[in-house]
Amino acid sequence: MEMHLILHGVLSLALIVSCYTDFKSRKILNRVTYSASLFAITLIAISSILGSLGIADVASLHTLPTALAGGIVCFGFMLIVYMHGGCGAGDVKLALVIGTVLGVQLGLNALLWTHLSALCFVATRFAFKVICNVAAKFRSGALLADGTLAPLSDVLRCARHQMKSSIPMAAFFGIGYLMTFTTFRFL
Repeated sequence: MEMHLILHGVLSLALIVSCYTDFKSRKILNRVTYSASLFAITLIAISSILGSLGIADVASLHTLPTALAGGIVCFGFMLIVYMHGGCGAGDVKLALVIGTVLGVQLGLNALLWTHLSALCFVATRFAFKVICNVAAKFRSGALLADGTLAPLSDVLRCARHQMKSSIPMAAFFGIGYLMTFTTFRFL
């Protein structure tokens, strides 16, 4: 059986479980991320050993150093985001799994797609909140005769407050993985 298919199956399963738990409880479980990372590293190490002995063809699978580098780089990138309050600790560990399975280049590409899709979601949600707040102010008579909002700062403050609520990033990691998968067709 193709080893890379097993790896991508493990990553897909980890993303599906993480999406469910992230939506349900805003938590990405350590047992999911650590198990998937350990399994991926073990499978890549075994494949590398078998490949060096000539027992298995591992041309389509990256090497153990590449997997470790991908995990470390993606983990480090998300750790910086985490330190600035942009994500949770589970997101950092999920990036470790993605980097381990995909390697450095594809892992960073997946993180780029992850954050672009999250940005689109946040921007859309922000615009929707502002439009809803403006409509509510208009209905309540807070709109002045010249068409300006009297308390525009109240509208923006309310919308900013809504934006500070957390969003389940695991789903966006799934989108990032799928976009990388369809963009590079690496399977």
